This record gives sequence, structure tokens and C-alpha cells, in this order.
Amino acid sequence: MSSQAAAGATTLTAADFGKLVDGAVATGRKVIERLLYLDNLDVFVLQSGPIALLIERAFINEFKGLSTRKMKNVRLSPAGTTIELEKYDIYIEAAGLVTDYINHIRKEGSGGFILNLLDVHSSR
Repeated sequence: MSSQAAAGATTLTAADFGKLVDGAVATGRKVIERLLYLDNLDVFVLQSGPIALLIERAFINEFKGLSTRKMKNVRLSPAGTTIELEKYDIYIEAAGLVTDYINHIRKEGSGGFILNLLDVHSSR
């Protein structure tokens, strides 16, 4: 991992997540297993294994300007690598979005206790 973030955590790079995606695909695992949109909170839930990440729709540039009603048509590709809204020709690399969001919440210090635990564990 290339650069330091808050409290000893590393900032993920494109190369980092590229390796992780390649490893997941090579072993037949999905990058993201489940994608949900919670319209009452205006967030997407991305789940991989026992971990879920809530990402505000406003964070996703591709969805800015679209109504919440249109979000019900967002789908996850079969391999779990791409978040798709085909009608609007929107295709988002799931691992890139997760990486950008994790780096964002680390920088903002808003990742909460679980991210702090993961960061402490990964820095050892």
C-alpha cells in the first residue's frame, strides 16, 4: 500500500485494488456480493462477506442529478465487479468505488470504530 493516511492507515491505490480484484476473480469470488439501495436513507449498501459498507449516493458522481426513483434500477454485474445503471449507460467499477470511499472516510476521520480496528490490525 502506497501512502500513509490517518493514524497509521495506508491509502489504497489503483494498483492495490487491482491486485485484490484479480485475486478475487482468479479464485471465483465476487468482489461485491450484494448491492442494495435504501431510498429512505439515500445510500447504497455494498456487502462482501460479513462486512457491509454504506455509501451515500451523493458521494457517487455518476448518480448526481438522477432521482432516487431511478436508483431502483441499479444492478450489480454477475461477477460483482461493476455497478450498473444500463438505461443511463452508467458503469462503475465496484472495487474502485469502495477504495475511493474508504480513502475518503479515512481522510475525514468518519470511518468509525470498525475501520479503526481494521486499520490497527493491518498496521501490525
